[in-house]
Amino acid sequence: MSYFSYLGLLLLVISCSIYFFTNKLVQTFNEERVILEAKLAIKREFFDYATSSLRGTFYPGVENYTRYAVARLEMLPMPFVAAKPLIPEFGPVINDVTAFRYPIAIPSCPRDSATSASNQRSAFIAVISAPGNAKKRSAIRQTWTHHIQTVLDKGLLTMVRYGFILGQPSGNDFTQTRIEDESKNFGDIIQIEMSDYYRNLPLKVAGLLNWLNKNCANLDFVFKVDDDVYVNMHNLAHFVQSHHDYNRSVFGIGYPDGNIPDRDGKWSITYEEWPWNQYPHYLLGGAVLIHGSSIFPLLAASQTIPMIPFDDLYFFGMCTEKAAIKTHFSMSLITVFNNNPASVITACELRELIARLVHREYDDEFEEIMNLSHGIADKFYSNGTQCLLIEPNGLISNVDYTELVEFNFNNYEVLSSPVSGWCELCEKLNDPQQKPKVYKDMTDWWYHKDIPCLYGYDYLDQFIN
Repeated sequence: MSYFSYLGLLLLVISCSIYFFTNKLVQTFNEERVILEAKLAIKREFFDYATSSLRGTFYPGVENYTRYAVARLEMLPMPFVAAKPLIPEFGPVINDVTAFRYPIAIPSCPRDSATSASNQRSAFIAVISAPGNAKKRSAIRQTWTHHIQTVLDKGLLTMVRYGFILGQPSGNDFTQTRIEDESKNFGDIIQIEMSDYYRNLPLKVAGLLNWLNKNCANLDFVFKVDDDVYVNMHNLAHFVQSHHDYNRSVFGIGYPDGNIPDRDGKWSITYEEWPWNQYPHYLLGGAVLIHGSSIFPLLAASQTIPMIPFDDLYFFGMCTEKAAIKTHFSMSLITVFNNNPASVITACELRELIARLVHREYDDEFEEIMNLSHGIADKFYSNGTQCLLIEPNGLISNVDYTELVEFNFNNYEVLSSPVSGWCELCEKLNDPQQKPKVYKDMTDWWYHKDIPCLYGYDYLDQFIN
């Protein structure tokens, strides 16, 4: 056989082998695709069944939510070498919330930010801001941040820091350049390496908590606010002084009895994501006071709970439940946050809050109301204007601007393993003076079970029949 004949035969054999191998590969791929599609169909059928079965049922607690979401999203625990759990008892890590990078940041807080001395108190104000909201950040720099130095000079606090918390703009080099210029001019921006859009807010707050845990852990309080909020620095300082010993606590306004999920609109969530007919109790995210001792456990909880699109429900409802952090709801006119104020506010109204919403569609109107609020605060706390109240007897009294306001809260505590049993819950229903408690799973109490106390339906039947 000649050389060329041998070469031709060899090429023919190789061509046939490649053809056979390719056909076999395609056949195998098609078979695997059929199997995968069948599995996906089964998975879809299962979750369609699961979500339809769970519709109209009570929220089952954060542990059951986690099991459901992990199965739905086919989430696997991260390798221990890649992400170590901050609190191993919380379970395996599924969200890597300790590996954020910060292209822009501010200096760390002093190591002695919080001390045991009664006159040594500290706070960090974290302003959640969108990359394009430069005018709002400018309005904040020109208004309530000026009072930070005032409360320091008066000795109301010994350390106060603030920072604007941003993600990264989506493919907008001009916006990023402006952010970098802002940081050079003012030194008050913390930028997290993540895409910044509304439904990614939980990841943004996780990035904030991670930065605080590494750089400002020794604080009395973190005040997390949105960039459309005016902060009353004097009341914030008084609150920190009077509540610094409320360990593992968060404070604000919100839904102490939970809320009903929206199925359309800005805050919509699908039945597949959340099949239950209620949310747990949670604080609204516009203005939340976080005790310094809560930073670490909140971050640890977020390692183990699949995220949902709403940062307030996630961190100040589900993560607080997981970490056994007490939730304190403002229950009077004197409040942590007024999220529905009038455009024009008086000195008396401003004196009764720590923060007020200034949500306006147009930047000029927003700046005008921010300046108006700041002017009133500036005059009141320098004794340049008065707060006059009409007493029940008809006399008019002048409120001293140095007089401390008293904040009242309704405290909710989630108990994973109630020590006293379910009867304590029945006791609460019968006695309004009992301290409110929210139990992790009310199903066994609500339905007829072998529980030595008054059952749910039997209790209601007394009033219905």
